[in-house]
Amino acid sequence: MNRSTLSSAALAACLVAPAAWSTVLITDTYSRTATGTWDTVDNGLVGGESGTIAAGHILDAAGNVDGSAGILPNTRVVLDYNLAADADVIAGGGFIVEWRVNPTDGDDTLGQSGTGREFAGIGLSDSNTNPPYGGNGAITNANNNTLRYAVLPRNSGSVGTLTRTAGDVRTLNAGGNPNSGFNEVVFDQPVFDDYVNQGVPDPFVNNKFYDVRIEVLGDFSAASSVTVNTTINGLALATETIEWGVGGQAYLSAVAFNGPHQYDDLKITAVPEPATLALAGLGAVAMLRRRA
Repeated sequence: MNRSTLSSAALAACLVAPAAWSTVLITDTYSRTATGTWDTVDNGLVGGESGTIAAGHILDAAGNVDGSAGILPNTRVVLDYNLAADADVIAGGGFIVEWRVNPTDGDDTLGQSGTGREFAGIGLSDSNTNPPYGGNGAITNANNNTLRYAVLPRNSGSVGTLTRTAGDVRTLNAGGNPNSGFNEVVFDQPVFDDYVNQGVPDPFVNNKFYDVRIEVLGDFSAASSVTVNTTINGLALATETIEWGVGGQAYLSAVAFNGPHQYDDLKITAVPEPATLALAGLGAVAMLRRRA
């Protein structure tokens, strides 16, 4: 192997290798049955990896787990584990959330009114209490500053976001009529087109799971800047820089609006710490040199 080939291959290995060094904190396959509570996580294998930390779910109202997914109606749930205090999260400077969601339209006959665009939201909070909400985004209460960021995938194929930027300014990019003044990103164009072509129906049937990945980078100190990178089914949303609230606290929550929505295969990993990345890269280079 010549020197230039070694360099290119080593670089590629360095970019790929660190993923194996990530510490899996929590996984949950929801492979249990419970009514009225999500109880503790089951630490079932997600992607072949088992989490090492169990954390209870704090539920705001009735929900259930049907043996294959967690189900939420018009309510919220918080995963009761402080990610900001986790040693691996501190060392690496952040964490990654992977969660499959299936936003479904509410049943008007059950009082789950909506516009055919209900969502299964995922939020980042600086408190382990359920955030208050109401209306569009399930987070429209302007005084609800515990929720620092939320991503809101809708069953109609679009997604809204909420951020709290410097000065605790609240920005909600969620809402608008799809035919006029629409301010959401479309992540499933065929489904969205079907929704619009049907004349914005309510209800709108779309029984799909979507893969949401949220990378959160920061030290979670009070008023610090935290960077959030989110993808849905591989589509990257705009990078957000948010201002953190209460220092030293970071919790994950589900904020469902006019369900019943499904949440499945949760996996939370710590971002690899820089020293680990360097060691992984050096190991890859050494391995390639031995092979050469």
